[in-house]
Amino acid sequence: MAALAAVLAADSVDPARVWYPPGAHWTDQRDDLKRFDEPFAFFVGTSGMHLAEGPQRRLQPLPDPTAPDQSLPIIRKEDLGKGSESGR
Repeated sequence: MAALAAVLAADSVDPARVWYPPGAHWTDQRDDLKRFDEPFAFFVGTSGMHLAEGPQRRLQPLPDPTAPDQSLPIIRKEDLGKGSESGR
């Protein structure tokens, strides 16, 4: 029941931090908004695909709804092929 309450509560996450998966770190948002708004690398790097050749793509689960930290890793284009974990 706590998880459902957390998902439905309007104040569970700071609205300023709700964003389509960004393509740059939050601190870079003001310097390059076009790059920040590029989610392609996140979806490529976290698709869960098993490739015969090349880096494997892990599946990125969503955080537990009751966890205080609801952030996902930020994956930039230059991070692809390096393990896909970059930062938040």
